[in-house]
Amino acid sequence: MKRLVQIISLLCLLLVYSCRHTDLSVLPPNENLRNIGDFLKNNYDYNLFYEALNYAGLIEKLNTEGPFTVFAVPNFGFHKKGILNKNDVLKLNKDSLLKALNNYILPIKLQSKDLPTNSLNVKYKTISGNEISMASQFDDYQKVVSSWDVEGFGVDYSRKDINLLNGTVHELSFHFNFYPELTVQEFLSNEVKYSNFVIGLKKFGLWDKLNNNRTHTIFAPTNGALEQVGITKAWLDKIDVREYLGNRLFGAYILYNRHLFLSDISFLDANFNSSIKDDEYSVDFQVRYENGMNYFNLLLMKPNVFLPISTSFKNNTSISMNNRCANGIIHQVDNGLVHPKNSKTSN
Repeated sequence: MKRLVQIISLLCLLLVYSCRHTDLSVLPPNENLRNIGDFLKNNYDYNLFYEALNYAGLIEKLNTEGPFTVFAVPNFGFHKKGILNKNDVLKLNKDSLLKALNNYILPIKLQSKDLPTNSLNVKYKTISGNEISMASQFDDYQKVVSSWDVEGFGVDYSRKDINLLNGTVHELSFHFNFYPELTVQEFLSNEVKYSNFVIGLKKFGLWDKLNNNRTHTIFAPTNGALEQVGITKAWLDKIDVREYLGNRLFGAYILYNRHLFLSDISFLDANFNSSIKDDEYSVDFQVRYENGMNYFNLLLMKPNVFLPISTSFKNNTSISMNNRCANGIIHQVDNGLVHPKNSKTSN
């Protein structure tokens, strides 16, 4: 009995002692007490992004003091570009890769709470010296940023604000289509699939209007899209331009003096109307987000007519939209919008 009392007393003393010395408890390790470079290296979801950064010589930089903000592209973003493994990464041009990846890194720590409330086209300078554009929406009820896009592509809501020792990481839904070294004219000219669109713009005197210091947004129809509405190279070679309204036939695809990512349209209540320059017709731009994709629809509208004259529906693949150049943004259109019969001067 005496022995039992001694044991109980000892246990009580140990309990009191432990309560008075809670500061001696062992704290669980903080998994985020590591640099960004080490975090990316040890996270399977970003192993291709890590390999690209490592190949370009940026991992060492991302393990320095910082601070940095990195917009990380997960593996599936690389897969959409046909980059499936490390060997595919090593086939890329290192200098071009370095220039591109520098645009994913900010020399500051930027968290979602730091973003301006309900904003469009807010610029942040990257370590490349180029600026990238952001948009955000704020949920007044939950008091958090509910939507955040960078260069037109969304930041994953559940994978943002990954705070690390020397900065923060946010996961992107897709890689940037960012070409700061190209004008919109150069981008279109470099792609054979837009050759008839380029011919049409030149034939109707619209091409040179894109060569100025303004920013334009272009919904560029492919050759196949124009063929759907009867516009081929042979047709372009033989027509008399005086018989058609060029501003409608080809200008309907252009938003002059406007910087517009597709995601911006959804921020504008998913519906945006624009008058065609020097024409009575207008175009409605509609976007809906479904199953991780932006679907957009172009509608050619006539004054005082409720129904559209024609529509161009496009199920977007990320690779063909939000191509930002030095003086504009290009989105690919796979269905023609304006038929020549709807742009005759005699109409």
